[in-house]
Amino acid sequence: MTARRVAFISNREERAESVVSRRQRLAELRRLGVSESVVQLAAGKNRRAAFRFHCGIPWKSYRGAGAPAGELVIPMWECGDSVTALRTNRGKVEFVTFSVESPKKVWDVVRSEQALLAHLFIELYEDADEDEERRLAADARSVGFRYFRELVSAYSKSKHTTSNQHTAFVRRFVGSIEDREV
Repeated sequence: MTARRVAFISNREERAESVVSRRQRLAELRRLGVSESVVQLAAGKNRRAAFRFHCGIPWKSYRGAGAPAGELVIPMWECGDSVTALRTNRGKVEFVTFSVESPKKVWDVVRSEQALLAHLFIELYEDADEDEERRLAADARSVGFRYFRELVSAYSKSKHTTSNQHTAFVRRFVGSIEDREV
């Protein structure tokens, strides 16, 4: 297997995680069916400005930070202390986000690449100023995200006044993509 076993100490308990080595990371993403445009994003080769902050090349993941449980964990990109990774769990591929500070707690668990990109583009859309917003459609095309126009339309029709409203929107929108893609 191309994964290496990495031991971590957390709360004085030792645990082992299967994190794919940096050298094998991109090859494993390809082997597990990730599209070439998303592999290029994970490699840091998509130089579009929108991705610079949100999709940094994994660094903390290979410098002693923990990882969530999974048969195989492949860090794709980092944003601050958050890591987006592909993991295999009970033989199935899923994309997860976790904090390097609390790696056992995962969020944004999705099974399709389009749903993964939906989470990313919701964040990009929310963070964009007017100039950046105009470029996001081209950014979406550069990674093969097919639901960008639908995202903009659904976002503008939804309420985001409270955290609960926003969370419900994200679940509905990403869930609708999962239903179509999986």
